[in-house]
Amino acid sequence: MSSVLVPGPPPVLVRAPYRFPPVTRLDAVLAADLPGCPTAFTAVQFDAGIRSEPTSLAGLSHLLAAVLREGAGTLPAEEFAPVLEGLGATWSTTIGDDSLIVSATAPADTVLRVLDHVSRAARFPSFEGGRVARLRDAQSAQVEARWARPGTAAAEALGRVLYRTGRPTVAPHGTTRTLRGLSEQVLRDHHGALLASGPRVVLVGDLRRIALDRVAQAAAQLVPRQPVHPAAGPVGALPYTPPEARTPAGRDIVVVDRPGAAQAVIRVAHHVPLVARSQHSALAIAVHVLGGTVHSRLTRDLRDDRGLVYAVHAALQLTQDTGVFGVATQTTPRHAGTVVARVLDRIAELREHGVSEGELKSSVNLLIGRLPIGFHTPGAVGLALCALASAGATDEFHTRRYADLAGLVPGEVGDAAREFLSTDRPAVVIEGDASLVVPSLEAAGLGPVRIDALGHA
Repeated sequence: MSSVLVPGPPPVLVRAPYRFPPVTRLDAVLAADLPGCPTAFTAVQFDAGIRSEPTSLAGLSHLLAAVLREGAGTLPAEEFAPVLEGLGATWSTTIGDDSLIVSATAPADTVLRVLDHVSRAARFPSFEGGRVARLRDAQSAQVEARWARPGTAAAEALGRVLYRTGRPTVAPHGTTRTLRGLSEQVLRDHHGALLASGPRVVLVGDLRRIALDRVAQAAAQLVPRQPVHPAAGPVGALPYTPPEARTPAGRDIVVVDRPGAAQAVIRVAHHVPLVARSQHSALAIAVHVLGGTVHSRLTRDLRDDRGLVYAVHAALQLTQDTGVFGVATQTTPRHAGTVVARVLDRIAELREHGVSEGELKSSVNLLIGRLPIGFHTPGAVGLALCALASAGATDEFHTRRYADLAGLVPGEVGDAAREFLSTDRPAVVIEGDASLVVPSLEAAGLGPVRIDALGHA
């Protein structure tokens, strides 16, 4: 008689190392093979995103994406969506720091026809018939709505504290003032520059069922067309000036005054040098132990033990020319000082003592366990492939990341925390009622404090 339950500990699972799907390059095409997958992802990617916008034209990428979402000018918007839905496709745009992506997911058998529509929409958007003004007004209304929500003012203030100049000093969707400067001609010129820069086509699916030569033909057709309305000036790529980072001598504590606010939104952040890329895996584990899950040190301290916050999260962002480490949470205004002080204490503790063997093991298991799950769909693999392409990273990045994480030891994580995390020079931004927040900061021994007006969208 065979038993269903076997007494004793479960057997040790042998996890096969994760490998990112093999990538094929054909002219301006990037394709990843997912054998047997019944669906496929296809996209047209432009290597220009939020980061490349002039500050005076903030919101340009989001507005152009809204225009592209409505389909090609050769097919009315009200007909475009039913055509794609009839092919079993879902349709979206993605805007990042370094790219603008027009994409769709569809059955493998129809993905080439879907790509024809995607590439046509990317090449021939309609800027006429009041479309730009309508979408610009909608985006402006969204900006005003975001400004009314807690946290938006804190995020913008943090950008101005971390940077002297550059695109990060303005919110990703722009402001009502910058949006007013986005005319039909500005969008035409920017779109023409994107086409001239040479977009790529990304495809993920079972490559045995998809003719890559037809994908290459679609990519070859994405060439600049003669504008119907000539530009007022020469059309070219928008000039890019890297943001100028602030390097404060010490802590910079700013309170964005929102009188009567019931919550205090807290952001603690500082720059991380780009050399941190060489220790990205170790630093990622340190940040994860600090505030990556509901079992992190910050969550146990601030939520479980003290009941001061509902959620707290630490994150690390490394782009081509900037790096930022940050912690985000919110609490009652009277406890803002205590929460900020505890966040700084937990960072200092991590720098001094590093992580334990148990913390390292559980964090590594979670992060490497997420890799195959996170890249389970063609869309996830496709967006990851787009991100690697725009950042100039190799196809083996995620495969190598698995090996790097699996091979870490506690000492490496502690060394990375000591080298790249700081409690002496962070920017601390609290959005809330200054009459309550400032006394709480002073009581916690934090200061000096600057007051920043709430401002407007």
